[in-house]
Amino acid sequence: RITQINSLVFIIFVSMQWEDGPESETTDNGGMNAKKPVHYDGEYVLTPDGGKDFGEIRADTGLPAGKIRLRKGEQNDITDKGYGEAHIERPYRLSQLKQNGYDNARDIVADAARAYDAIHQAGDKIVFLSAPLDPTKKKLIVVKLIQSECDEYYDVQTAWIARNNYLKNKTPLWTKPEGGVSAGEETAHYSHQKKSDPLSAIMGSPDA
Repeated sequence: RITQINSLVFIIFVSMQWEDGPESETTDNGGMNAKKPVHYDGEYVLTPDGGKDFGEIRADTGLPAGKIRLRKGEQNDITDKGYGEAHIERPYRLSQLKQNGYDNARDIVADAARAYDAIHQAGDKIVFLSAPLDPTKKKLIVVKLIQSECDEYYDVQTAWIARNNYLKNKTPLWTKPEGGVSAGEETAHYSHQKKSDPLSAIMGSPDA
């Protein structure tokens, strides 16, 4: 059963027991290794560096500060509802991600959490975190987060890729200052393998 919490949508890690997941083939950009397996700590998907925290939402964005985390999650194949890794990696969405160089949920969330440059609000406590898919900025990575019950971190509900005009009619709550750095990290790190395949359609929605 999927527990509903106060949701925030963004357009937009002691000793641990490692669990192996599917391998991800990425470019050796910024020190990342090719074919890096996905690991877990309990219900949490770990970053490529082995931590739980993929990035953070800082207080200067106007939102409560908190780390960004990705859980294994759940996926209901009948209703197509879910959250976390399981929801992002459902077959048709994973196929779309692979067209753009991502083999798993971990890597797309890692890129977005480090390189997001805008946060949009869409209704009560709903916002989008977005990051450019690559330096050309022709496509966006969009990530939906849900604020944890303790308000200390943000759970990733889902992530998808959209055309760069997906948010053009939405007023941002926060944008990266011109010439500044992302609120997620000082520099963007694109771990995915760039491909030239055009995206056939906008992927997703606030419930993608």
